[in-house]
Amino acid sequence: MSKLKSVLKSKKFWIIFIVIILLFLTFIIFQVDREKKETIKNPYEVWVGDGDELELIIRFWEEYDECSSFPGTHICSDKTLKIYELEILHSNLADAFSGYSVGDKTAISEVIVTFLDYAFAKDTIEEEIKIISDYKFDTDFENTIKEHFNDVNIEFSYGGLSYTGDPQDSLLYYTITFDTNGGSPIDSIVVADNTTIEKPSDPTKEGYTFIYWELDGEEYDFTTPVTEEMTLTAVWKENKNSSSNNSSNNTANNNSNNANNNTTSSSKINLNNNISVTEYHVNDGTMDCFYYMFVTNLKEVFPSADITKINSNPSEVDFWYNKDRQDYEVSTEEINEYLNNGSLKINTSAENNFKKVLNKYKNGNYKGIANVSYTEENHRFSFSYDYISFNGLNVSSNGETANKEIKNALSSSTRFNGPCGSASHYENKTLTEDLCNKYNLDCDRW
Repeated sequence: MSKLKSVLKSKKFWIIFIVIILLFLTFIIFQVDREKKETIKNPYEVWVGDGDELELIIRFWEEYDECSSFPGTHICSDKTLKIYELEILHSNLADAFSGYSVGDKTAISEVIVTFLDYAFAKDTIEEEIKIISDYKFDTDFENTIKEHFNDVNIEFSYGGLSYTGDPQDSLLYYTITFDTNGGSPIDSIVVADNTTIEKPSDPTKEGYTFIYWELDGEEYDFTTPVTEEMTLTAVWKENKNSSSNNSSNNTANNNSNNANNNTTSSSKINLNNNISVTEYHVNDGTMDCFYYMFVTNLKEVFPSADITKINSNPSEVDFWYNKDRQDYEVSTEEINEYLNNGSLKINTSAENNFKKVLNKYKNGNYKGIANVSYTEENHRFSFSYDYISFNGLNVSSNGETANKEIKNALSSSTRFNGPCGSASHYENKTLTEDLCNKYNLDCDRW
């Protein structure tokens, strides 16, 4: 006891104690302030039809920001719904969206009303409408449509996506977004598949001259047929005599100050700046280890299965090779059996979208991502790719954009966990000529 009293009376003890408390508080404050924000995009669809005929498919994102900070993650923005693709399933309604403008705040109910107005005017649709979605809309969505067509019988259904009928024609429409990079706003447009878009009027920005529109770091060619949704970004050149010269607007492509001496969207990357990057090797599954499936009724077929979440999306469940399994698991044998007899339902639209995104990066010449491959076996997917991150530098060569697009396309799937986990890993490196060649980066030294 006397020793304890002696320690408590010691000035050295209290100094060390106070220093430890201050260090702990500093750590807590640092973790709280060090919030990381990630945009989450969950894909959904709305199907519109009359009787047994499916007429229109609207594909859209539920988009919001998810912030990670001590001690966990939370949603840190409002949720918004953004349309990225329209598919008309009969050619006699092909012009329904001719000249139609879709902005970030365009309501899905407004699109449905526009389409149905056109269809009724053409006398090509019956007065019994079905609207089906895997997203649960609020009552305002239903009321907007019902009030516009108060003499029409409209049935709403939420949950699984299924529809009878086999349309002969299919016409895709894509949303093209114009990111003016701080300039005057330009509305998004909807264009038909395999058609070109008309170059919009040049935006304006105080202190800058508009140069061109770019896609994936390259000047966009407006004679190129559109085959997918895309965002075109404005590239600017600062006027030398401009009085507007604050630090947040001193590059043509609005890069962060940390990136100014390294690269711009239209210049080479200077390797002599010893740029720190992280190389990610994503290896998500094998058919024996674990795989992904776009199953819509897993809980109905396996009611006792323990389905959890991986960072919100996708969902996750354990599987076993044969029927000798635990109640909370599912088995490969049973999956095959239920697939073959039609009991296990697949969201083929989300599945096709995932393959479309993988093939885009597999077959294209994109910056920041390499070695994309995937295996598909009876609706099971495993895949791998490499991508590079510039650790906070806002440059167009960053592979994080491609990685997020792949992960978003995967978000409505279920991961079936087997006896081994992911072989994914990452390495912190200094950017070199070899990495530039691998990731199709425009690098030099000066």
